[in-house]
Amino acid sequence: MLLSEMDLRSLLPKLKCLRNENRFVRTTPYRGVGGLVLSEFEREVLPGSVSQEIREAREAVPREVGSAARKRRKEIDMTSKKPWSHDSPFLLGSAAVQLYRRMMLAPWRTCDGDENEQAIHYGLSYTQGPDGQDGEIPVIPDFLKALAERVAENKHVQMPANYIQCHRMGPDAQVQAHHDPTGMIVPTVTLGQERTFRVGGTYDDSIRKTDRTAECHIPEEEYLMKAGDLLTFIGNRTAHSMDFASKDPNFNANGYDYRISILFRWTTRVMREMGPVRKNWSRWQVEQHEDEYRAVQEKWIREHQAQGVLF
Repeated sequence: MLLSEMDLRSLLPKLKCLRNENRFVRTTPYRGVGGLVLSEFEREVLPGSVSQEIREAREAVPREVGSAARKRRKEIDMTSKKPWSHDSPFLLGSAAVQLYRRMMLAPWRTCDGDENEQAIHYGLSYTQGPDGQDGEIPVIPDFLKALAERVAENKHVQMPANYIQCHRMGPDAQVQAHHDPTGMIVPTVTLGQERTFRVGGTYDDSIRKTDRTAECHIPEEEYLMKAGDLLTFIGNRTAHSMDFASKDPNFNANGYDYRISILFRWTTRVMREMGPVRKNWSRWQVEQHEDEYRAVQEKWIREHQAQGVLF
C-alpha cells in the first residue's frame, strides 16, 4: 500500500531524529512530499544498519517513470532560469568527513609547481592527446564510482561520468574566472574548508585566463560551499571563480587544511583526441561530439527510468 502525503509528513520528524542519531538517512524533496532515500554512496562510505521501517517507507514512495518522469524534468527545465543549481547539503556531514579523510590519502600531484594546489585525474581526461592529463589514472576507484552514480541521480545532473577531476586547494589558491566546455554538465562536490564560490555574471575575456584573477569576475550569485555541498552548472553558460581565502569574508577553515572539490564529467572521443577547445574542431567533429554526449545521457536516463530510480 502506498503511503499518503499525510503519512509521509508524519514521518519527517522521526526522520530528523534518525539523522541526528547519525543513521545516515537523507531527506529529498519529492513531488512536494519528503521522500526517504538512503544513497548507495552513504552505504559504501558509512556502512551501518538501516531500520526495516525506513526501508519499507522508501519502497512505499511512488516513483515517476517513463513519460511522467520526462514531463517532470521538462517542467523543472522550463521553470529554471539559471544554468546552475546548489544542493546544500548533498552529503550528510559524517559522510563528507569520511570522504575528505579518504581523499587525503589519494595520490595528489602538484599543479605547475604550486604547492597550494594539487590535482588527480581519474578516468578519461580531456586534455588533447591519447594519454590525457599528466599523471592520469585510468581506473576510477570504486568509492568514487559509487559517488558518481549518486551524483548522476540528482535531478539537475542526469548524466554519468567517465572522468572524475579532483582538486585539493590551500587557502592561498584561487579559481580564476572562466567557463567550462560548451554544453557540458559539471557537478561538483566540495569537502573540507568552506569557501565562497561565485557563479554567473561576466568577466573580461580579453584577459588571458592565466592572467585573469577572481577579481575580474562580476558574478550573479555567490554560494558558501560547505562540506558535502553539490554545485551543478552548464559549462559554457556559467562563468565561475573563487577568490583567495584571505579575501573571502565567509572563509571557514572548519578544522581542515584544504578545500577538496570533486568534479564529474563525460569526455567524448572527440574531446579526448582534440581537447576541449571547439575552435580546433571541424564541423563534423562538433556534430560527432554532440551526438555522443546526447546518446550517453539518453541511454543513462532510459536505464534508470526502467529501474525506477529517477524522480
